[in-house]
Amino acid sequence: MEHRDEQMIIRELKGDLKVLERALADYFYSFELRGRKVIGLSYAGVKAIIRRMGRIEILEIKVEEKTKSWFVLVKARDKLKDLEAYGAAIQPKQFPGGGENPFALTVAVSKAQRNAWRHFIDEKIVTETYRAWLKERGR
Repeated sequence: MEHRDEQMIIRELKGDLKVLERALADYFYSFELRGRKVIGLSYAGVKAIIRRMGRIEILEIKVEEKTKSWFVLVKARDKLKDLEAYGAAIQPKQFPGGGENPFALTVAVSKAQRNAWRHFIDEKIVTETYRAWLKERGR
């Protein structure tokens, strides 16, 4: 993992725009639903925008261990607008095919954070950013 990150950094420093384009591609997802194109932000996209905003803080993380899953509730706050939002997530302790998932709690916390953070990102920004990115790529 470290080696891969180092290689990405070196390529980016050398001006490899394809690396940057792949990173941006990881920020969005899209799919068709009842004839409409739905555009969304991935975990990486939400995290990147929140980092760039620089004013969102996590106030509280509540963790409950259930028999077969973890439940996490995160409370976040926009320091500039003084708004608060909650995000929740449930993550099974087992992988879908069976076997213990040693990262289940970490995944649950990350998903709950993402869900809380997402409340602070205007949907219009997501859509416009996605369209601008597609236009730059000539699509």
